[in-house]
Amino acid sequence: LSLYFLSKGNVKGYILGLLFGVFSVYTQGSGLGVFPAFWCYLISEKKYRVSFYWLVGFLIVVSFYFMGYEKPDNHPSMWEALRHQGQLWGYFFSFLGGFLFFSKKIAFLCGLIFSLFFIFITFKKYYLKRPPLYLFIFFIFIVAAMAALTRSGFGIEHALTPRYKIISILLAISFYVVVADWIFSSKKKERAFIAISIVLSILSYFAPLKLGLYNLKMHSIGIVEGV
Repeated sequence: LSLYFLSKGNVKGYILGLLFGVFSVYTQGSGLGVFPAFWCYLISEKKYRVSFYWLVGFLIVVSFYFMGYEKPDNHPSMWEALRHQGQLWGYFFSFLGGFLFFSKKIAFLCGLIFSLFFIFITFKKYYLKRPPLYLFIFFIFIVAAMAALTRSGFGIEHALTPRYKIISILLAISFYVVVADWIFSSKKKERAFIAISIVLSILSYFAPLKLGLYNLKMHSIGIVEGV
């Protein structure tokens, strides 16, 4: 909602965007990514005055968010993460491709492809054509970077945990919408695209089903044993 209203580019949109941006931050820490995503967009649009106000608002929100904040002792340091670049980037790409959790190599490769595709649509200035969608994709990449900086010390396998898969799935869906936007705007190859989409949706459901059911069963057993 924040990115949707902000992309309207008017005073009302900025106010509502800031309001929902604050809500996103205090819903989950990753909501902080809303602010740098839109700030970069403002810079690209050469709206320097608005970008300054937005930056000031961001600093105020961050100050309140981290007031009295205590980092858990078992959480790795960001400086340590920056020292281990291999693990940092491995976590970043695996996080982005985490919906393919059944293979670390495939998840890493998928995240790398997603990153290259994001660079491609940025080069094509897709943010001018569909600002809300582009900003949402950019927001997901910022979330992945934040996760890599604060969580990569746990190991690359940590990026493939179930709690993070929803973010990777949202990224895959967003890129699907981008591709669909291009396909249907040209009115060519529509039937083939729809047929491929149906096949992929069926495969994406049944491929991880067995493993997913096993994970649910083990999680249920763990809960019972915990009680």
